[in-house]
Amino acid sequence: MNELRKQRRTEDFGIRFTDTLAEGWAFSVHEAFKDQLDILSLDYVDKEKSKELRKSRPFDDDGKPSRVMRSAWSRGVPPQLRFDVGHIFYDPPAARNMNGEDARRVLRRIVQVMEAKPDDQPGQGGWVRIKLIHYEDGSLVATDHHTVSQTEFEAFLRLGRLPE
Repeated sequence: MNELRKQRRTEDFGIRFTDTLAEGWAFSVHEAFKDQLDILSLDYVDKEKSKELRKSRPFDDDGKPSRVMRSAWSRGVPPQLRFDVGHIFYDPPAARNMNGEDARRVLRRIVQVMEAKPDDQPGQGGWVRIKLIHYEDGSLVATDHHTVSQTEFEAFLRLGRLPE
């Protein structure tokens, strides 16, 4: 936990989850992947509310300055990404929640992490080897493999384009 406090974090990180999926992403990134995206719920001191509280109650029962805590989602700057073997994502995201036949009709791509090394420092050092399966009109048309950094993989999931 001390390590998290040392790393710079932001509450304004531009990822929203709607109906459990990352909103506007090319692939189906479920909110269960918050940890892999370095999105954590942490407790922070609410400075404004603490300042107000101290007007009426300067110290708590332990003799420390009174404070009001709040929980908030935050993300490392840069994030320390941790995608791992076996993670699977679907394009379009809606295919994730469809039954087999319906999903095959709309499915364009599936990406699966085959090997991975998490970032060893925020934004650095990690990579993923992926299998990218392409579909057209319900049929598998191609499979290819790529190795990209954890950061490039997140951008791929978001934008749907691999780095050149």
